[in-house]
Amino acid sequence: MLARSACDPRKSTVIIITGRPPLNNGHNYNEIEALEPNADKWRSFLPGLPGGGTYGSAGMIEGVIYVVTAMIRYAKTSNFFRLKPKASSWERFPSMKGGVANKNTPGAFHGTSSTKLYVFGTATSQVFTPKDNAWAVLEGMPSPRSYGATAVVSTLNQGKREFFFYCLGGVGVGGITDAVSVFDAQTNKWSQGVPLTSKRKAMAAAGHVGHEW
Repeated sequence: MLARSACDPRKSTVIIITGRPPLNNGHNYNEIEALEPNADKWRSFLPGLPGGGTYGSAGMIEGVIYVVTAMIRYAKTSNFFRLKPKASSWERFPSMKGGVANKNTPGAFHGTSSTKLYVFGTATSQVFTPKDNAWAVLEGMPSPRSYGATAVVSTLNQGKREFFFYCLGGVGVGGITDAVSVFDAQTNKWSQGVPLTSKRKAMAAAGHVGHEW
């Protein structure tokens, strides 16, 4: 799910990209829907994602939507697409590095900085840089897992924007975990965060800067 122009709620759009529908309900795996401010119903949004997909990773960079699928009808994949504003079709981009062994993890942790898309999975952690049109392999997560939540925290350091990705909980080799792993996008290094108060999976998280809670 994505929000466009999130800094101004009056110009925001919530977008749902594909998903797994209930069986035999007539829906497809490639449907995309959008909800504008003050609208009372969802509408079909542009062309469907080619081939569809579920459990994927998505992000928006400078108004452009990027999507990496993880499964298509129970088969693992790492198809990668881009959709520009007002475009009539999706563009296919290079898949993640590593071939079959490193396909995107269903339920992978993911997020964006101002210029890059990050995907942290059990098999591989990678970053896509649009200006280079290429993926790069990153240091793997210290305790590989999936089906947790990612909170992206952005701070200013001497006038420069810095990004940190908090990968919270999830399911690893030992089952559901309370682990917190923090990825520093400036150094491309991981550190261990403060564990959650309980073991959790399939939750939501958000990073917030500028207010005390």
